[in-house]
Amino acid sequence: MAADRQERPDRIFAYVVLVCPAPGPDELAGRSYRDILDGFVEAERSGADERSMWPFGWGSRMRRKAPLQITGIWDARQDLLRLLGPASVRIDHPAVYGGSVLYFPAPCSFAAIPAVTKDAVRLASVVASSVELARRRDLGEGILFVGGWAWGAGDAELPAEQQVTLMAAGFTHVDRRVP
Repeated sequence: MAADRQERPDRIFAYVVLVCPAPGPDELAGRSYRDILDGFVEAERSGADERSMWPFGWGSRMRRKAPLQITGIWDARQDLLRLLGPASVRIDHPAVYGGSVLYFPAPCSFAAIPAVTKDAVRLASVVASSVELARRRDLGEGILFVGGWAWGAGDAELPAEQQVTLMAAGFTHVDRRVP
């Protein structure tokens, strides 16, 4: 039987936005969106510095402006597609509560969306700062979005020490959810 909001009150939508070259097949092979999100939660929770807050060794070729984000029960993917247009790579993980890995190549166009909720405002802000980072780096990088339904990440707020480390690294957001 499918779980619904009443049966699983801890269900949340989590995502991470990364600046990188187009991912190679080896980087995504065999990894579901949940594996990737879980990797970020664990690396961010236990990392001693910004460099160690990257799973899979991705920090050597990727950058970001925010840690993994949590929206509650709002699915960010449709608004993301309105912000950035169609993805050149799209891997959907269908399930009752599925997720997606989406890549938007450079140069990313950025369209405004109505800021209806705090979560939509946060998504737009994280994506805008990521697109700006890609433009400043001028390496032909695009935006990699990994997001989907998860359980338990809502308990994973970053400790103050990690937030200070991310601030020092130039992150525009250092918390996981909209205050």
